Parts: sequence; C-alpha cells; structure tokens
Amino acid sequence: MLGRQCWRLLTRPNSLVARILKAKYHPNTNFSQASIGKNPSYSWRSIMAAHDLVLKGSRIRIGNGTCTLIKNDPWLPDLSNGLVSSDLDDDLSVATVKTLFVDGRRELDVDLISSTFNERDRNLILNIPLSQRNEEDVWYWLANTSGVYSVKSAYRLLLGEVSDVAGNMWRKIWKLEVPAKVRNFVWRAASNVLPTAVNLRSKHVSLNDLCLVGNFDKEIVLHLLVDCPFARTCWIKSKVGFFGIYSSFKDWLQALFRNCTNEQCWIAVMVCWKLWCNRNNLVWQGKCDTAKQIVNAAGNLLFQWQSAKSSVISNQVSSDPCVGAVAWSPPRVGWLKCNTDAAVFANEGRVGLGSVIRDESGKFVAALCCNIRGNYSPRDAEVLSIREALSWLKSMKLSKVIVETDCLQAFNALVDRKCPLNSFGSLVLDCKCIADSIGDIAFSFVRRSANSASHFVARAGNSLPGREVWRSVPPSWLISVL
Repeated sequence: MLGRQCWRLLTRPNSLVARILKAKYHPNTNFSQASIGKNPSYSWRSIMAAHDLVLKGSRIRIGNGTCTLIKNDPWLPDLSNGLVSSDLDDDLSVATVKTLFVDGRRELDVDLISSTFNERDRNLILNIPLSQRNEEDVWYWLANTSGVYSVKSAYRLLLGEVSDVAGNMWRKIWKLEVPAKVRNFVWRAASNVLPTAVNLRSKHVSLNDLCLVGNFDKEIVLHLLVDCPFARTCWIKSKVGFFGIYSSFKDWLQALFRNCTNEQCWIAVMVCWKLWCNRNNLVWQGKCDTAKQIVNAAGNLLFQWQSAKSSVISNQVSSDPCVGAVAWSPPRVGWLKCNTDAAVFANEGRVGLGSVIRDESGKFVAALCCNIRGNYSPRDAEVLSIREALSWLKSMKLSKVIVETDCLQAFNALVDRKCPLNSFGSLVLDCKCIADSIGDIAFSFVRRSANSASHFVARAGNSLPGREVWRSVPPSWLISVL
C-alpha cells in the first residue's frame, strides 16, 4: 500500500502533498531522485521504504521527449534495467530524448541510434512507438499491461513470476478459461457420461443409436464431437484442424492439450459445446446450423464470456454476433469492413502492416501494404496497423467502416473509455482521435482464422518495396485467401 503513495507522488508531482514533501525533503530534485535524507519523519521513512520497488517497475513514456534525459532517466522498456547502458559522449549524456528524433518529424532517427548505442539499447529504443500527437513525457508502470501501478503486480515483481504448470488432464479441464457450463460439459464428455444415443441405449432407452447429424455411424461422444463428417468440417473451418485418429474423446482431448495453444484449446472446447447444442437442437427442434455458423457462434460466445469477465466491453459491442468470430463474415448492409494485421520481422528490424477492405457482399474493395522500421512488440505493431488503416481510410474519405483486428488487447483498449498510460495507450489514443475525425467507425474483434487476408498482406510487407495500394482488383497472390 505504501507503493501506491509512492506512485501518486511520482505521477502527480503537482498535488498538494507532493509539493509539501518536495519542499521539505527533496527541494532540488524530483521524486524519482529523492533520498531519505536526515531526520526524516515516520511517514517519509515509510514512503521511501517502497521507493526503490516503485522505481524498479516504473518507466517514462516518451511523448515529445523534452523532459527525459537520455542517460540518467529510466525510459527504456526493460524491466531489469530501464537506463541506457551505452557509453555516450558528454553532449548526449546530458541531452534529452528529443535529440534522437528526426528534425521536424515525430520519428526516431534510426541511423543516429544505430551508430550511437549498443545492440541492447538500440533494440529497446527502436521498440518504442511514438504518438503522432504532441504530448508530454509521463511515467507509467511497466510491470503490467495497463501501465498503472497495482499492489498485485508490485508483489509479483518483488517475488518474481512463478509459472503455474497444470497437472493432469482433469486439472487442465477445470483450468480452461471458458464458461463453467462448458468446463462441466467437457468433463462429462471425457468421462463418457453424456446422454448420447449409444449411452442411452446402454441404459435401456429404446431409440436409434445412429448419429442424427451425419447418420453414418453410431452416436458415441468421439464420433459426435470429432469424427463425424460434419464435425470434421467444423474443425477445419475453426483452424484448430482435424488431427489424428483416436480411440476415445479423452485421448483426443489429451492430444489437444499437448499440441495446441491455450487459445486454440479454448476455441476447441467451445466448438465441442456448440456441436453438442446443435445436436440437441436437431433432436428436439429439427434445426441444424451450418459449420460456419457453429464455429462463429463458438467464438462469439467465448468472446462474450471473456468480455463479461473483464468488464471492459460495452453491451452494444459485445452483443454483435460477428465479434469473436472464427470465420470471416461480411459487414451489415451499407458498411465496409477493413481487416488489419501486423507482422513483426525481428531479424530485419521491420514491421509489415496490412489492411484489406471488403464490402457487404464480400467483394474486394482495396488493400494496403507497407513496412516500417522498428523492433516493436506484437501488441504495439497491431495498434500501429490499425492507426495506419484509419489514416488510409481518412485519406480516401471513407466512412461507415468496421475496423476488424485479431488482437484482443488492442480491441479492448479501443472500445474502453480509458487508455493505458504506457506507449501502447498513446497509440490507442491516436486511433481514437482519427476514428472520431472520420465518424461512423466501429471496431470489431475476430479470431486469427477470420483475419487471414490482412495477415497475408502484412506478411508480404517483408518482400514488397515501400508502400503498395491495390484498388478494385486484388493482387494475384491474395485471391486465394479472400
């Protein structure tokens, strides 16, 4: 809790308490350079006990660069050491970060940075995205994604991260980040206690034990959720894929946990749940959805649950049936959809940005591909791609556009009223300002499988020179993924 007081003194230097303490204990320095001094009060001694911990996790977000010293201020986004480690000449040692900008432009001078700093510092500096707005340098908390100090993140920083390795398959089921009813369903499926036709027959219920969806084989759990031709189509559309032949659903589930990422596992169990719901609808109502409807409904349900859990998405946005979709779907009538993505080429020190615009019928309208220099994080690169797409839309005077991304963190930040304090938040604010100036811009989130076209364009940024724009007719290498 003392860390909170330190954080307030660091980020609110003009508050009454901060000015009083400054006048008494560090009149000639700022709070980051303050010391306990002589004859401190009990309050000041207690605050300074947390001073080093707060500074360890705090960094300066570069705005206009006029208030941050290159050598002496912690502005590099590295949790182990935020200070520059390169040997600098006397002039640069006392210069501000603005010295590293290209004259008259809000852009880092890559040539100057490459010739001045060592490899570690150079990579960290080029990883810092700059806002297009003229804003002041501010402190942010590097130890969590929001950029705001919290007791939990400070405690974890103090003790170090401890990875939580899941135990056996049953523990992994209960640790799935999906609705509780879905976890319970998966446990029942793995335990083979779902009321399938075969299981009901074993309980002396008189009914046809063939699968109603495909009518090819007996309705056991593995066939219904995995092996049925209809289920296989769903798995292929979900991009989880159909992999291997297994003797039971439990074996298939173990292979899923072993071979897939966490997000793929979440999507997979949601598809299983929707396949079961579809089977029940067919039994009791005679209705059967298409494979595309099932995978999109699975993604949307997962997104709604994640949004409700985090409590950051508005009801209007989270109720959109296309949000969280697993397969691409066209926009509503009269609107366009612009999918955006970014590809980080770490070895080349570049980032590819791609955008693809399609209309309500799915027809190609335009595409943009460009690459920028810098070693940005994937999250920052995604927001840079959205900012570039919005600027492009504004230059073409297009409105009524749904901007769609597969980066959930970027989407959450774009639709939330608050912006993080870090560099990521600065880029998000850029996007919001451009969107407001255009008008009739909506943001949407989809799974990566529904964003393949823009991903393909972004990947092409590593081989295409400069900036490329296609209108009406897509390039030949993009047709196959549209």
